[in-house]
Amino acid sequence: GEAFYRLKQTDFNGSFKYFDPIAVESCRDFAVFPNPAENELSIRFFSEAEDEIVIEVYDVIGKLCLSRVLGITKGNNLITLDISFAASGVYVLKAKTGKSVMNNHQKFIKTY
Repeated sequence: GEAFYRLKQTDFNGSFKYFDPIAVESCRDFAVFPNPAENELSIRFFSEAEDEIVIEVYDVIGKLCLSRVLGITKGNNLITLDISFAASGVYVLKAKTGKSVMNNHQKFIKTY
């Protein structure tokens, strides 16, 4: 749905300023499964708008292991990633969109 955010900037001297509210469309119901995963990882989410999603997978030391830019549709989406290349361990999946302003981070475990 649509959320509204308003920024409050506070200076070191204690003075502050409020900025105008902005509307943000959000993706909801973001799920990464199965967890732990062996060869494939699925991502399920709802998007309020047709968009592109950037999916990145990082290892525990912050090295980028996978990066994909994919088109998504308005409504329910299901993306399956091949993670068979990855060694066993803990990873962080980051997903972000432009129009929908989705920014999700999920940890998952890769097993053999």
